[in-house]
Amino acid sequence: MTTTVALGFGKRDRVGGPITRLSGRFTTNFPGAQFGEVFVTDCKRYVRLGNRVPVARPAFSIPRPELTNKTRRLNSKANWYVYVKVKNRRTRKEEFSNAIEFPATKKTRRDTGKTITQVKKANLAAIRRAIREGNQEIRRMNREAQRLVDRALKLSELGIPFLPDWLLERAEKITDEMAKLRRQLDQLEKDAAARKADLQKRFGVKSP
Repeated sequence: MTTTVALGFGKRDRVGGPITRLSGRFTTNFPGAQFGEVFVTDCKRYVRLGNRVPVARPAFSIPRPELTNKTRRLNSKANWYVYVKVKNRRTRKEEFSNAIEFPATKKTRRDTGKTITQVKKANLAAIRRAIREGNQEIRRMNREAQRLVDRALKLSELGIPFLPDWLLERAEKITDEMAKLRRQLDQLEKDAAARKADLQKRFGVKSP
């Protein structure tokens, strides 16, 4: 990473609120770079802030009205990341800076020490991990529901009243929870696919 950004000022005005006035500067040794562009993202949507910033004068300051207006499109419940993109206008190659995180649960910020590409790859990996864990939970729940049904059938064959119905009700509740979790996982899978495509298109990561 030859491009880094440092902020002199910038924070959310409240938890889950917009970023207040943003100012800072970037440095780069990326070959052929003439301008830098400042972005903020919630890892799903992206907003470019201000105008292109010349590499020769890399300081920038984004006024609050623009920040409030543009970041309205972002998910206020997600972590936001500010980063800079530079491009070689002749070769069209790009480089992305370190990511400054604005946590959803705090008003402060921190330098992640990672490029925005690395942050997005880690974000995608976390979603995939949640999908795997969710599928494991569905399999466990399915085994439990089947165990309850089998036990209810055996007790029913023995002529034991009431308990089989109670066991079947428990199995049905577990089945409903499985369906709810499956819908959540379906949404996560769509989200993961969109984020993978975004990494490929926007950041040139072919197979995260």
